[in-house]
Parts: sequence; structure tokens; C-alpha cells
Amino acid sequence: MPVYPVSTMRIALPVFLLCLALAAQVAPAQETRPAEKPRADDDEVLSVNTVLVQTDVRVYDRAGRFVADLRRDQFELRVDGKVVPVSFFELVEAGGEAERAQLLAAARGAAGAAAGAAAATAAPETNVRGRSFYFFLDDLHLSPLSLMRARKAILDFVEREMTEGDQALVVSATNAPGFLQQLTGNKAVLRAALSRLSFRNGDVTDGERPVMNDVQAQAIERGDTDVIQYFISATASLTGAAGGRVGSRQASPAEIHVRRRARMLVERSVGVSTMTFSALRSFVGAISEARGQKLAYFISDGFVLDTVRSDTTDWLRRLTDAAARAGVVFYTLDAHGLEVGLPDATSMGAADIDGSLARSGLNETLARQDVLHAIAADTGGRAIRNTNALGAALASVAAETSRYYLLAWRPEGDEQHKGKFKRLQVRVIDRPDLTVRVRAGFLDSPAGMAKRADETGKPSKEATTDKQRSGTSSDPVDALAKALGASEPRRDVNVSLSVGYLNVGERGAAAALVSLQVARAQSAGDSSAEKTTTTDAAFDIACAVLNDRGARVGGFRQKIGGAQRALAAPGARAEPLGYTQLLPLAPGLYQIRVAARDARDGRTGAAFDWIEVPDTSPGHFAISSIFVGVSADETPTAAGQEPSPLGIRLNADRTFARGSRLRFLLYVYNAARSTAGSPDLTLWARVTRAGRAVIDSPPRKLQTSALADPARIPHAAEVPLERLPPGSYTLEVIATDNARHANARQTVIFTIK
Repeated sequence: MPVYPVSTMRIALPVFLLCLALAAQVAPAQETRPAEKPRADDDEVLSVNTVLVQTDVRVYDRAGRFVADLRRDQFELRVDGKVVPVSFFELVEAGGEAERAQLLAAARGAAGAAAGAAAATAAPETNVRGRSFYFFLDDLHLSPLSLMRARKAILDFVEREMTEGDQALVVSATNAPGFLQQLTGNKAVLRAALSRLSFRNGDVTDGERPVMNDVQAQAIERGDTDVIQYFISATASLTGAAGGRVGSRQASPAEIHVRRRARMLVERSVGVSTMTFSALRSFVGAISEARGQKLAYFISDGFVLDTVRSDTTDWLRRLTDAAARAGVVFYTLDAHGLEVGLPDATSMGAADIDGSLARSGLNETLARQDVLHAIAADTGGRAIRNTNALGAALASVAAETSRYYLLAWRPEGDEQHKGKFKRLQVRVIDRPDLTVRVRAGFLDSPAGMAKRADETGKPSKEATTDKQRSGTSSDPVDALAKALGASEPRRDVNVSLSVGYLNVGERGAAAALVSLQVARAQSAGDSSAEKTTTTDAAFDIACAVLNDRGARVGGFRQKIGGAQRALAAPGARAEPLGYTQLLPLAPGLYQIRVAARDARDGRTGAAFDWIEVPDTSPGHFAISSIFVGVSADETPTAAGQEPSPLGIRLNADRTFARGSRLRFLLYVYNAARSTAGSPDLTLWARVTRAGRAVIDSPPRKLQTSALADPARIPHAAEVPLERLPPGSYTLEVIATDNARHANARQTVIFTIK
């Protein structure tokens, strides 16, 4: 199935931009689907309410393979040691709309199960929403070598494992990536976030000799006499202070000094560990409203918990409960790599002359790994240690967690709202050979007990809060500002956004082409006539351009629709309104945020996207973004609208009907002249799905000898879609400057429905 080229076009850039704008203004009619507002209690993997409690469970055989053929009656579920009947049971494939439907069915109980199953069956399998990966790097407890190893492993994972629809988030305990800590499928953003990670010295040593680390300080605080004796003897030998034995009637000066050192180091260690736990809790809270199960990688060298005087163990329990409510499963990775646990030649410690330290049996590596095991085990994940192949570990975890069983049960009424931590235990009956991973439990607190409106007939507290957040402000400026600044895009108004960049100046000045489509979301209060025949919709729209530090560097405001819109034929379905604007931008990484406010009822919607603008000034070989649309003869031209001379009508949502032909357009910039006097260019295009090529067109030489401007070469082609099943795909184009031996690459994701 080849990619069919369209003859290289000799068209002036201003005409091209005008055509893009006109094409976007008259976007083709398409069915507007109702926007369903996400609700936190619906989307939790473990949700606690008056109907059902649910949790995810994974079962593996001895070879580490997921066991996918188990039945409900094979599971035994215990809550605080008491066997509880399983009310809902389902095998779930992570990612995609089917997962959300199954979660909703489990949360609503048996009555909603049939509806949820029907919705999952009826929903087209488009794979538009793929997997989500969350990387939390504990840079307070990562050595320089460990940080470098972790950064490389994540970068390789992003480049090789992430495919269409997948998203990832890179977060650190010290907030190092800053504004770039956002869930995104844009690999340029993830690369930039990783590049901002640097070594943060969380070392709690005090510079004295013999060197005392946090593990040894904790052992001294716990009263480990062998460790205390080692430091008393070493301190006396190095400083000349009076030594003595542990347990003497009067503590020696060396012992007093050792205990004071240990106490100060433990306090500092607890302070750093608390910072990590606090950042983890904030991270879990930030991703709690994301749909479905959340797989999180916690990467650290490990640290020790103070079980004597601090509340770090309570921090761990609160983290476990927060992760359970948010549906977060932690897989912890020890970035140290292979570790033997023995001192090496670089150790600053004193000689263990009398064997006190050896007798203590203190294993510093295992002591630091305890917290990694606890976090993983309590949230239903797994701790990975003693491996230098972090990249392979990340990939294996992604495959391992792609499926899970969803179990739900009905809580006993008299046991609810007690604020107690309830322990969960799940086993497969008569199968001791299987390993079951499930979170340790949850806190049965009133915060998780709010009823949903569809169960009580009254608006829930969450629904009221959502309504207040969504806002129906009569002030357009205020409403748009709130929508633009929201952490997640709003869907009360359907907004589709497409962003690309072009070279628009004599000296290679770049600009972002922002194209959007806006349609009023259908709601239960809309009449049938309003859904199908309304043609006078009007919207206030706004755009904000933010650089990679979160500073605003551009944008616009505009009113579209209303009297400016051509009337459609009577009874015709209302088309989405379109708008296109060029925004000059310097080379760099930007986030484009657009928001729309329905002038009729004040509802708002928003969409966000990222764009990386390369240097397109003379001497820098580059290609523009790929602009995709359909052939002009596949969609009717609106009244008064001239056909586009490019033969392309842009799709802001990049969604195409099966059987249509996708057309794409791009520009090649600053190709060198060959010995024949004209650029020597080769283009290679292919379409991939989940990293595998489904259409692979052979490389094709461009005819450039007759071009008026060889520094700016347009190219268009089309891709037949009739043989491709519904789903999400990536169109990749690679341009090669044969005279300069340089390559430039661009990709764009599109969807077939």
C-alpha cells in the first residue's frame, strides 16, 4: 500500500498560508460526541464508596508470566482477615477506553455492570488512549552515577518503547524538571525534562572521621552495641579521646561524641527522607484524577526509615493509602546496580580491628532497600534491585503490568467510616505456585465515602466541586483565563487543536501555525433540534504560548461564529467552527494552550499541545511540521468558499474516516545545491502502528530543478486508508539532503475511526 506523491507544488508561501486559514475556517461537518466529564470517584482503581470497593490484582506463574485464564471462583479475598465475597470480577487490558468502562462498571456494582460491559463492547477499538508511564526520580537519594544510569534508561524507554497514544511524566523529588513535569506523549518534552535532572547532594555525612553514614547512625540510635563499639574505638584511635566499652557505668567522651553525631545525622536523614515522602504524596495526588490504573516507577538508591523517634513509618502508611485511592502501583528500582555490600578501597572508614562492625551483621545495601520493598509491596508492585540493566527492567515492568484482574466487593455497613486501615489479602485457591500481587490495604476514611449523583439522586460533593471548577462565568476573560490555566484540559466545550511550525521569513524566521476547531458539547438539556440544526453558535477563544519555563511569550484572543458564520442548509448538522492563526516563535520548545467559551451558556473547553521549533535559518537543513488533511473533493465546499489550490483541507483533530485518503504537506528548508546546481533530495515516508510499519513507501527523489525557491521546497503526498483498521497511527517522513549528507525527520499522529 504505497504513499502516493502529489506533484511538487510551485506555490508562494503567503498563498499557502491563506489556503490553510480558509480550509480551517470551513472545517468539514462531523458528528459531535458528548463530552463526558471525568469524575474522580469513577476512575479510581481502588474506590471506596457506599456501593463497592475495588482493587487491581496481578497473578504470575513461577516464570514471571501473567496468568490470564483465572475465574472468579478461584480467588479468595480477605479484608482484615475476613473472607469477603467477590461481587465484580473482570480481566482488564490497561490503556484504551475499554478499561474505563470496566472500572465504571465495577464502581457502580452489579446494576451498572451490564451497562458498562455494553459500553465497552459498543465502543470502537481505536486505541487513541494508550498507556501512561509515570517516572519519579528520587534525586535526593541518587548518586551521580545512579542518576546518569536512570536518566539513560528512561530516555531509551521513551525512544524505543512508547508508541502512538502512550504518554509519560518525569518528576523528581526536588522538582528539577519544573514546568516540564506534565503527562505528555511529546518525546521532545520528555527529553528536555530528563536533561534538567542533575545531582542533588542529599548526603547526610558530617565530614568527620571515621565516616558515619545514615544506616550506621540509625543502628546506633537503635542501640546496636557492636556498631557503637566500633565507632567508640575508631574515634578514640583517631582523636586520642578516651574510649571505653559500651555499657560502662559512665559513658566515655568518645561514646558521648559518637551518640551525638548519630543523633544529628539521623535528624538530617529524617529531614531528607520526609522531603522525598512529601514529594511522593504530592505526586500521587497530582495524578489521582487520571483515568484507570497508574503505573509509577520510583527510582532511588534507597534510604533508611527512622523507626525509633520519627514518623517516617506513618508517612509510608499514608503514602500507601493515597496510592490505593489514586490507583497507583509503584514498581521501585534500585539505581545502584549490582551491589556486593562490602567496603571498597575508597571507603573512609577506620579499620574494624576488633571485628565489632562485622559482628553487627549490618548490611547497608539491604537496609536502604527495605523502604523500596515496602513501597512496592504495599501498593501491589515489585521491587527490582541488583541489576545494571535498568532499561530492560523498565520494559519488562511495562509488559508485566499491561493486564490485571479487577476485583470488587461490597463493604459491611457497620464497618464503614471508621477511619481504620484495612488490610487486603488475595490468593488463588489451591494454586500455591502462583504469585499474587495486590496492594496492602486502604484507609476506611469518610473522605472516600461520598455517594454519586446517579446513586442518590442528589449532586455529590465531587460533582458540585467539578461544577465550580468548570465555571460558567459571565466574564469571558475570567472564564478563558481559568480554562487556560487548568492542570487538565476541560471538555464542556469540544476543542480540537493542531500545532505545526513553518519558515515564514526571508531570514528563516519561524512561526507556529495554530489551528483549532470548536463545537458545543451535547448535554442532556439540549433539544434534538439544537443538536442537529444549530448554526449560529458563537465562541470566545484564547490562546497562550508558554516557553519551556512556563513563561508566557505570545497568544491571542478572538470571537468566532455567530453572525460571521455562513448559514447551513435547513436541517443540516452544525459544523465545528474553525480558526487558524500564525504566531512568530524563536527556535525552542513551547506549549500551546487554547480555550473556548460558549457565548450561549458560558461553558468552557480547552486543549493543550507542545511544539519544538528548530532553527530554520540559512545553513540549517530542516523540514517543517507535517500538515495533514483530506482531499478537497472528499468534503463539500461551504457556500462562498473557494476550493483550496493545495487540494488539502486541514483536520485540527487529525481524525479520518476509514476508506478516506489522508493528504499531507510539508516544506524542506535550506537544502544544499548539488554539483548539478539544484538540491538533491530524497524523501522516505511510512505509517506505523505500535512501532511496526503498516505502510512503507520506498525512498523517492524530489524533482527540484524547476523550483523558484530551492531554499523552501514544498512536498505533498497522500496515503490511502481503506485497508487500515480503526486505531491510532504515526506518519513519519525523513528528508535526506544527499549533497550535505544530512537528515531531518518529522512525525505526526493521526486516528482512523
